[in-house]
Amino acid sequence: MNDYTKTFARIDSGKITPLGTKFSLSYSYTEADKWRGKGEIGPRKNVNFTFIQPIGERINIRFWANYNDIEHHKYASLSYQDAKKDRWLDYNEDFTGDPRKDWYYYKYQEVGWTNHDYYSFVDVKLLDSLVFQIKPYYRIEEKEDWSGSSRITGPQRQNNPGVTWSRWEVKRKGSLNSAYF
Repeated sequence: MNDYTKTFARIDSGKITPLGTKFSLSYSYTEADKWRGKGEIGPRKNVNFTFIQPIGERINIRFWANYNDIEHHKYASLSYQDAKKDRWLDYNEDFTGDPRKDWYYYKYQEVGWTNHDYYSFVDVKLLDSLVFQIKPYYRIEEKEDWSGSSRITGPQRQNNPGVTWSRWEVKRKGSLNSAYF
């Protein structure tokens, strides 16, 4: 009914002898029409990779990478009264050319979000009962957001309907280190 599509595939190596290496790779793709109002949820693409490598009896290395990308039209928020009257109420489906109404046009209510994640875990068994763990990570998030609003403050603090666009990128990197018994 909502033109829903989902594809998922996964490959697991199992333990590869003689080194004990393991890896897995998965991919998913999802897309659907919004269940209320015009627009789409997706496409969403996700790729995940895991690699595990023991080194002897005392060291174990695990690496994980993830890519996630989604674009979608937003749902209009509903008050309790709106939901009671018409739960299908959403953004305007047609562009009218009137700025007082077109800020509520569904194509002006869209968001895109992309993540790149890389994590590693290095476990070093120092003693039979003591393990030192290093967890380096690197993450990039990018977001692009279109939002129509009935009140955007302009020159001389006048409020007018309009559309805002924002974009941000955040990079995080570091390492968490710990020892446990």
